[in-house]
Amino acid sequence: MRRREFVCSGLAGIMASPALAADGPPVMVEVELDGQTYRFDSASGADLGPYSDPQGQFVQDCIRVDHPQLPLSVFIRPDRGSDRLEVVFESGRLWGGAGEPRPLNKYRARIFRGSTSLASVDVPPHYWFARWRWQSKPRPIRANPAQLMDQWLVPRLSEQLRPRSDTFRPIEIFAPMGVANLLPYMPSSGERPEIGLLTEYQAQYLCNGNDTALNILLAQAEAAGTFPWIMRDEKTNGPLDTLAYPRVTTYQQGGDPFIRTINQAVTADAAHQPALTYVPYLLTGDPYYLEQLQFQASFNVVWRPWAARYRTTQIRGEAWSLRTWAQAARITPAQVPKWLLPQSHWQKLLDSYLAAYLKNFVANPEAPYAIFRTTEQGFGDNRGGLLAGTYGYPWQDEMLTAVIGWTVLMGHSSWRPVFEWKIGSTIARTNGQTGWLRADCTTYNIVLRTSPDAPWVKSWKEAWDLTAAAFKLTVSDPDRLDLSQIYYFPYTYGALVLAKHLEIPGAGPCLDWANGELSRAVANKHPLPFKWALV
Repeated sequence: MRRREFVCSGLAGIMASPALAADGPPVMVEVELDGQTYRFDSASGADLGPYSDPQGQFVQDCIRVDHPQLPLSVFIRPDRGSDRLEVVFESGRLWGGAGEPRPLNKYRARIFRGSTSLASVDVPPHYWFARWRWQSKPRPIRANPAQLMDQWLVPRLSEQLRPRSDTFRPIEIFAPMGVANLLPYMPSSGERPEIGLLTEYQAQYLCNGNDTALNILLAQAEAAGTFPWIMRDEKTNGPLDTLAYPRVTTYQQGGDPFIRTINQAVTADAAHQPALTYVPYLLTGDPYYLEQLQFQASFNVVWRPWAARYRTTQIRGEAWSLRTWAQAARITPAQVPKWLLPQSHWQKLLDSYLAAYLKNFVANPEAPYAIFRTTEQGFGDNRGGLLAGTYGYPWQDEMLTAVIGWTVLMGHSSWRPVFEWKIGSTIARTNGQTGWLRADCTTYNIVLRTSPDAPWVKSWKEAWDLTAAAFKLTVSDPDRLDLSQIYYFPYTYGALVLAKHLEIPGAGPCLDWANGELSRAVANKHPLPFKWALV
């Protein structure tokens, strides 16, 4: 039987792009799916405007082509005055008209420029709210890691701390819907190389230029599109504007609007979320990575109930969300085409969270905030012998402290009061003067009251006594780090390094102590990850 062919039409009300006609023959994409062929023709597409590289090295056009019978959008993106071409495939619709959310079955994508066949790609089932791209050639590395560190666009890292050199697991060349050794179920608990201020591979490349690390970090940047957080507003053509929809959410049915999602083989979340495309964008200037960063940043707003948008769920989730918002606000150009959101959007979003932090935590007179400087609001549930509403997580606090410190150093100076408040907890647990024994400075939990109805303790000494009793902690030398607790210590160390750079009073002696204990840990074969090798 002859396969049926369908030809798509452009978006109504938008003129077709002249760029392809000027620079070469039109681009045609054929998608062979379920025995039918769907055609996406650049000549009938919609011009979404050019992206002009801030360094003036290229201008990239973007033509969106939709098909009335598929929830698949094809974005044809040629560089002006160049033969470089990329084609982006996105699945999903926000505002209906596509039936029930569902992955696309496996398909074959064929890309033509005029009569010339450029590529044929076999795509496995394409997840809802996911994307992939074909590119004729990758954009070259153009940034110097040392210069990025000098500008605090990335944390300052060094091999002088003798971080471990893990044997890399082999990663094949990225293929559509691949995950490049990322955990497909992102909410999985436990430390892993992709979680932190940077991924382990990004940090290693920035430290020593390791080519394998570079290949992995770029593969994982492409794999970022596999996760179901590609929520593009088809009314505006940009990533979902969460400021325009203050009650939008993917959380159950409570949103206005509510965005439906589905269970798939890949799952995204905030609490274990890697920073996958910020460093690749800095290295290459590729706007595909900036666009991906913006999708991730919007996801970090909509995944929670709208009424809890400014409420802490997991502190580490707040850390990685803030990291992503600060990155987007720092590097997004002021003027962008309609397929991106401008810098002003991300700055306004970041400022809204700053106001919430100042009100809910910094100015809060309750003991957990005024004394212990935590951003915890739930204070745990009934587990591990502890009672719900009685305890916090110092190791997660350290993640957030490090993110806030870096946020200030990368240029968001308005966050300094939050960092000055937050680092007080780290200093109190590492200066050996508050009654908290710094031998266990980064415990998994800190107990702050005896029951949910009891008053909060009023000193670090009381908190230590409750915590030590709950976990049967014994300390032979209060100034000697318990190396059995070294697992979370790098987070504390990183926060203190950033505090020293910001000249926080009291941070220097704490960092001197931490440096000595870190050296002892490394000598005892407890190496530091590259991603926490801050100097």
